Order: sequence, then structure tokens, then C-alpha cells
Amino acid sequence: MLDKLLFRIFTITSVTGIGTHSTRISDFLRNSCTKGLSIEVVNALDPVAVANATGRSAKSDVNLVFLAEDYCRCLRGTILYWSVFESSRPPPQYSEWVEIFDYLICASHWGVSCFEHFGLPSEVLTVIPEGVDSETYHNRGRVTNSEKKRFLMVGKYERRKGYREAFQAFDVAWRSNKNIELLVKADWISPSGSQQHPGFLQLVNEFSHLPMIVYSGVASVDQMRALYQSADYFLFPSLGEGWGLPLIEAIACGCYAISCNYSGQSEYLKDIDGLYAPIPYRLIPVDCPDFIRAYAHADGDHGQWAQPNIAALAEIISTCAKASYEDEALVASEIIRRRYSWENAGYALVKFLLTRVIPARDRRKA
Repeated sequence: MLDKLLFRIFTITSVTGIGTHSTRISDFLRNSCTKGLSIEVVNALDPVAVANATGRSAKSDVNLVFLAEDYCRCLRGTILYWSVFESSRPPPQYSEWVEIFDYLICASHWGVSCFEHFGLPSEVLTVIPEGVDSETYHNRGRVTNSEKKRFLMVGKYERRKGYREAFQAFDVAWRSNKNIELLVKADWISPSGSQQHPGFLQLVNEFSHLPMIVYSGVASVDQMRALYQSADYFLFPSLGEGWGLPLIEAIACGCYAISCNYSGQSEYLKDIDGLYAPIPYRLIPVDCPDFIRAYAHADGDHGQWAQPNIAALAEIISTCAKASYEDEALVASEIIRRRYSWENAGYALVKFLLTRVIPARDRRKA
């Protein structure tokens, strides 16, 4: 029964998307009024804490992890893995995960379809969408520049984020639309601070003729909200996402989204159809050397992701430069904040525990 359940969560203490995801879920469960649910939170980046928790684990426990690390093989009890990945093929060793994990949770139906395509059984798969901090990221108090249309990009610089494609398209649009400017925050954030990637600095120098403002530094949530709220449009030609946290935050703040409707963000973009601008794309094999080194498959098939159409994106930017989609963006904000809060994600996880995980555990015990 639920009153005998120890639910152990291995969180990632970082400012990355997975850090936000794991922290917000653990915060919700610790602060929720789910009677009898005993919560233990473990810092998955602390080897001593992980070793102690693994040693304490019992067959009656339920464990939730966000990274498929070696310690998972030593955990006793039921193990849930909330898996997030960015290309159509999950990371290496996914074929072994059914031997380690009792359930694989995906943030999107796209993620489940990727697992199923590569042979993982549907009975171990479920969809629980991630969320957005709807109380922090909202459209109240928006102040935009009436003289120029502002297009914002946020996200750690890497090939996957589509920065070059975005700059090329913006360049084409700007030549006939001088009333636009590009705001960019692409730095890498770590516990030691903020860094600008050399490749990004080279790209900025290549397009230095554009009206561009580059932001850097560790920003508070209030500062990030203000940045989102200062933009008319959020430019997100990402090739692949597990969830797309900057995109959903920007939509929540009332930015009109310009995004590929592919990968993780397709889970919430389906709910605002007609309220954002979809970027045409074609699927191509993963083509980033850094990504391939990190998630290399021995057979050379590293999956696919979305290559945005630069000419079509330039046309979208030009159209947006001449129009206003503020009303559509405000409706999208309301929908996203209502349907995809972290609280909703937490409740969905609790429901999954009650309806599938606990009954299955009790049947095994019987």
C-alpha cells in the first residue's frame, strides 16, 4: 500500500534542463500532501550519497532516476527512469535498459515512439510530460520595444540548437526588414560561472553586421523572465530536444514561438496549433561530431533530427516583422501555463505510482 512506500529520487543538482526537471519534481513531491508517501532525495552527483542510498535500498522501495548510471544496477526495488533524449535514436545501451529499469518514462509521445521503433516493449513505457514554472514564467508585465520587432534565442550554444540556420535566415529577412533585431543568450552556464563558446563567438563575428544584442552571465529567474518578456518572438530552430525548456518558458511569458514541431517540444506545441509559427524541416542523420562522440552507436546509426528550412524560416521572420501576433501569443501562454505546470507533472507521476507501479509491486510481493 502507499503508506508503506519509500520513494527515492536521485536528483541532478545543476542549472541544466535535467537539473530543473529533477529538482522541481522532487520539490513537488516533498511539499505535496500525498499522505503516507515517504520521500528520500539523493544528490545523484554525490558518489558518497549515491553509495549510501544504494546500500539502504530495499525490495519494497521505488526509485526514480534521471540518468542511466552504473549505480542503477545495484539499486534494489522498483526503478523508474525518466529518460530524455534529443535525437530519434535513444542513447547507447538502451537495449539493456529493460533489464535494469522496470519502467521508462518519457516526456513526450515522440520519445515513446522512438523507443518503440527500436524495439522496447510498450508495457514498460509511459508518457509524463515535463513542465514549466508557471508562477515565475508568465505574461504579466510584458514590455516590448515598439520601434523594432525583437527576436530572442536562448539556449546553450551547440550545433543541435540551430544557431547558424537562425542567423542565416535572420540575415536574409533583415536585408528587407530593417525594423528587427536579434537578442541572443547562448552562453554555457556551470557552477563556476558563464562561458562563451569559441564557436559562438566566431559565429557572432561572422554576422556582426546584424542588429544583435548578446547577453551572457548567470541570470536569475526574474532576469530571465524579463528577457523573455522583452521579446516579441522566440526563435527556436532546434534540431532536436528532449523537452525544450527555454521554448516553453518563452511561450509562458507571452512570446510568439517560431519553432520546428519535432522531438520533445511536439508534446506541448500540439496544444497551441495555430498559435505559433512552425518551421518547415526535413529529417537528416545526426551530423554533430560532439553529439556523436557523446552518444555514439557502434553501427553508425546515431538517429535523425530536424534540419530547418532556412529560406522558409527567413520568410517567417519577414512576415513576423510586418505583423503582430500578440493576441495569439497570449492565448498560447494561458494554455501552456494551465496544462504544463510542474505541479501537473508531479500529479501525473503520483497517479502513475498509484495506478501502475504500486499495484504491480504488490502483485509481485503476493
